[in-house]
Amino acid sequence: SAAAAVCILRAHGFKAGLLRTRTIWPFPKKAISNVPTCVRAFIVPELNTGMSAELLKCCTDIPVHSFTQTDGNPILPSRLVEFAGTLL
Repeated sequence: SAAAAVCILRAHGFKAGLLRTRTIWPFPKKAISNVPTCVRAFIVPELNTGMSAELLKCCTDIPVHSFTQTDGNPILPSRLVEFAGTLL
């Protein structure tokens, strides 16, 4: 899960957080606009082709990195941690 990936990243000394949206329509622009200015990037894990990441890109100037997986299996925290490592 994304929450587990955040815990692993924090345990390794990275500043990581989790923003969980409950809906995508209407997209929660207000929640995105309240994100602290210290946020350097978003990683959006999705079990599709990146629809939420595209919606997020329209709401923020913060870089958005899409992590997609379309094989029907859950996204493993270790894969998210590895992906985050490539961005640092």
